[in-house]
Amino acid sequence: MAAAPALGFLSFDAAYLKSLQRGDPETEQQFVDYFTPLIHRKLRRYFRMRHLIEDATQETFLRVLAAVRSGKTIRHPERFGAFVHAVCGHVAMEMVRHEQRLVELKDEHDERPAECRSPLSLVEGNEARQIVRLVLADLPEFDRELLVAIFLDDEDRKVLTRRFGVSHGYLRVLLHRGKRSFIEQLEARHVT
Repeated sequence: MAAAPALGFLSFDAAYLKSLQRGDPETEQQFVDYFTPLIHRKLRRYFRMRHLIEDATQETFLRVLAAVRSGKTIRHPERFGAFVHAVCGHVAMEMVRHEQRLVELKDEHDERPAECRSPLSLVEGNEARQIVRLVLADLPEFDRELLVAIFLDDEDRKVLTRRFGVSHGYLRVLLHRGKRSFIEQLEARHVT
């Protein structure tokens, strides 16, 4: 894995914040360019999915710029970097709490008794299972074995890395390729 490029640290002052407050395009671009890798690095501690990191980054920028433009002065411009990171931490924690609530609701939803399913949903479920079986049968053996192990058998990924003799990072690559093959086969059957 390549080392992250070294970043030169900026010192912030009242003039920089005034420029951000006025909406100077060059200062805003420099602000985004400087803080994006720092914020991404911090958010990787909280999230694994890229879209969540991007959402949290955009929300952080939105809140920081809103605070700067609100007319309230930041008392210590030299601590602006710490302010940005504090906002980022708050955004991350809010999103983590939100995601946990969504998971809890989903778990409760999944615990419905089977007799609540309508006949139509039973037929649709059977059709979907049949399509999945057919698509899996058309995949290369390795892709099929990997997808079944992860999604149907719910096997632990650490066990799979040993079974397939690959690193955790490469297992993610193989899984991505397998899912892409599955989707291509599904689209070839005109079932999307």
